[in-house]
Amino acid sequence: MERLSVHPESLRRVKPDERVALRVDDKIARKITTKTQRSLQREGRLFIVDHSTLANLTLTKGHYGGACEALFFIHPVSQEFLPLAIRPNNGSPLVYTPLDEENDWTLAKILLNMNDVWHNQSYHLSAVHVTSDLIYMSATRSFSDMHPVWGLIRRVAANSFAYRVGASETLVNPGGEIEKNFAWNGDQAIEYSKQLWQSECAPWQANYLETKLTRRGLINCEYGPKLKSFPYYDDASVILGALRTFITAYVDAYYTSDHAITADKELVAWFHEAARAADIVDFPASISTKSELVAVLSHHAYLISVLHGSLNRNSLVHYSAVLPMHPLSLYQPLPKKKGVSSLEPFLPDLDASVLQIALVATFNQAPIADTSDSLRFLSNETEFHSRINNKARTAAKVYSATLSRFSKEVKGRKLGRDGCSQGMPFVWNVFDPSTAPGIMAA
Repeated sequence: MERLSVHPESLRRVKPDERVALRVDDKIARKITTKTQRSLQREGRLFIVDHSTLANLTLTKGHYGGACEALFFIHPVSQEFLPLAIRPNNGSPLVYTPLDEENDWTLAKILLNMNDVWHNQSYHLSAVHVTSDLIYMSATRSFSDMHPVWGLIRRVAANSFAYRVGASETLVNPGGEIEKNFAWNGDQAIEYSKQLWQSECAPWQANYLETKLTRRGLINCEYGPKLKSFPYYDDASVILGALRTFITAYVDAYYTSDHAITADKELVAWFHEAARAADIVDFPASISTKSELVAVLSHHAYLISVLHGSLNRNSLVHYSAVLPMHPLSLYQPLPKKKGVSSLEPFLPDLDASVLQIALVATFNQAPIADTSDSLRFLSNETEFHSRINNKARTAAKVYSATLSRFSKEVKGRKLGRDGCSQGMPFVWNVFDPSTAPGIMAA
């Protein structure tokens, strides 16, 4: 279930006619799922996480990591989302399943988690930072200081470029935190982020939340059953819904009609700047309606206020990089055969564990809880609130009230009698609006 919550960007449903390189023996597949892998695929019940391109990156000396492929499935009887198999490297003769010995299966899960947290950080750099930087710069070149659209962009993207200095000086630099902690160094992180930008992250409209998840077969799938539980989408859609409602009212507060949109020369200039000069892939080349503006501003807010928080920030120290199941690197070569007697040699020792904990803790945003930098009170920041008109202030009040109710719901989550919350064996609260960051950087 981590793939449906903590690691939401690596999973997709396998299409019925797609060729899948990772194969599970029919007898083993039946024991786990009641069906063969091919039958699961034909019924739209098979899912894949493919990190095989990580094999093209250069490992840091003394650090080790796989390039995992993993299969998941919707169980034909229980309808639960469950793991089927993990292969640590493309071409490896080792394919791990839940039927293996506990140490072997646990090591396979650790390898997949390690790949996923690496993917999360590189994906977030491209999808959130690079994309929002282009939006911010094109807006800077197009709007006057008091323009309401510029005010909203600036509010959400506060301190947008602050990460560049810190990342250059402490993260991706030679001998920096990435090289110390991860299986790959800072140069490899940049290279992988470039690959993800080109393969997945660059398009604007194609990465709208519902469009992206539909493309990956996680919602609105026409060839397979609905996921019984999808915590990431459940929470993200509530927050994005509140953001859309606020942004719709905000746009209505300043534009009485679609004609007012086309008459706004600064706004028209921004769309031209973003689509042409900034060359944002798949960004609308022009604007003629209020709904088009709402869609663009809502996606910008989603990238910063939702996606960023799910992949980075509080998620690292609470979920995605928690030891011992989520090390940032292994410290012994991957086994060539099954039958691992102990997991300890593969895991970080005390010093390496302290380094990892210290690193991920720096991204935690505990001080912003219930402040104007939190998702809940995003629109209450003093300067922003003083500049907007009364209709926009009313919309801001409704927004905060909506997310206050959702925060209460999230805080009330606990494990049920079945040992689960939202279908997961742990309580997931990364999207609590009271503690989740609403802006780019506090």
